Amino acid sequence: MKKILWIIFFGILSLCGCSTDIYQKKEYMDETLGSSSIEEMNEVSNDNVENILQINLDIIKKSQGLHLVDSFELYDGKLVDVDADVDDIIINRISKYQVILLNIGESVKEKLFELRYGKEKNNVIYESAGGKWLFYYSDSLGDWDSFRVLFPTAGPSIPGEEIFSLTYDNVDLYPFEDNILDEIEDCKVTLNVNEAIEMCNRYISDVVEFNGYKLNMIIPYGSLGRRPYYKLIYKMYQDNVPVSSFYNLHFLVDEKGIQEINGPIYSLEEIEIEKELISVTAALNLLKDQKECIRNWGEFSYKIRQISLEYIVVMEDGKPIAYPFWRFVLGETEKEKWKAFHIILGVNAVTGDVISVRRGDTF
Repeated sequence: MKKILWIIFFGILSLCGCSTDIYQKKEYMDETLGSSSIEEMNEVSNDNVENILQINLDIIKKSQGLHLVDSFELYDGKLVDVDADVDDIIINRISKYQVILLNIGESVKEKLFELRYGKEKNNVIYESAGGKWLFYYSDSLGDWDSFRVLFPTAGPSIPGEEIFSLTYDNVDLYPFEDNILDEIEDCKVTLNVNEAIEMCNRYISDVVEFNGYKLNMIIPYGSLGRRPYYKLIYKMYQDNVPVSSFYNLHFLVDEKGIQEINGPIYSLEEIEIEKELISVTAALNLLKDQKECIRNWGEFSYKIRQISLEYIVVMEDGKPIAYPFWRFVLGETEKEKWKAFHIILGVNAVTGDVISVRRGDTF
């Protein structure tokens, strides 16, 4: 009877369409726990709360290093091909966290100007009409930096989240997928990639004060004779696990140095998990069960060769909460992964919600 009710429910869901990025959980089969609803499986008595960390670390440890093979079709016939290794990382803690927004005020601005302009920092002027700070290198058109604090409007975000942007205006860096190169070594930037990393790390150290931020990805640009540059993406790391929030902190670096810095700064406050995590094999089953609600992003490959443990930030009762998350990384080659870095596909390891969203871009 229960199974019939589920079938009726999901039939109605498929007729109505999927209206949100996070979809309802469904029954699944785990080879060690048998068939049960996620709510029933995850409930842990108060007496076991002190043991839940070790239980969850054991679940993660058993998931790491596995090789999963499966395939299924989306509603339009596109094949999702899973032939993936689960990342094996050193992890001694797993929890969930509330995201604490940090105000990008005078302190951040002053540190940024000090590092960028040194003794000339007092030459930065405020343009009230545009609501931005300007530093002029010369009288030539566009030969200036602009700094501003923005509230993101391009897609979902955390209410009240601030993004700071420092950009050299007179530079033509083509930021689209068809400009991504096959290999980092193919990028013709005369600046060595390690020098670019060291340059950006100084800003992470002096301006962001690390605060958990680490280099997550480097994407090389410059196809068809276009201006070459690197995009260095930094993410907050917690428990040695990257946090996928709504926006990334990124740097654009060409042969002349850093041409753009863009992104938010935030911190995390721990909230105890009182449920057992979903294993990676169970997450794959959930992904298949909810395939009708996986968005087809069209141009991107649905060959999945990597599965990673991350934190995913979702809005819950008006608060941004970072949950453990099994991410199914799109792309077979590094280039395909770079192109699809902003596509987040996977399963919330606490609630069982399937998540299929586009994140990380800042405009």
